Amino acid sequence: MIIKNMSVGDWGNTKALFTIEVDGVWISGFKVMETNGKNWIAKPTRKTKDGEYIDTVGMSKEKKDKLEKIALEYFEKIIESKITYK
Repeated sequence: MIIKNMSVGDWGNTKALFTIEVDGVWISGFKVMETNGKNWIAKPTRKTKDGEYIDTVGMSKEKKDKLEKIALEYFEKIIESKITYK
């Protein structure tokens, strides 16, 4: 599992958008989210006709935990590299 790209910004609770590669397949739409000062990842979703959001990517808890660790470390490295000291 590899982070292919990550766009960091400030879109409300969404702090970054990223794509992963697994066995040659790229999956886009993952997000780094912030709630109550804690960062976590959200899987890609789509909105149903009823207005409900459902996941479009399924994965085991172990895989999601591994992805979260990798993605949040990558996110922190990007944030740290953008800090300027005066």
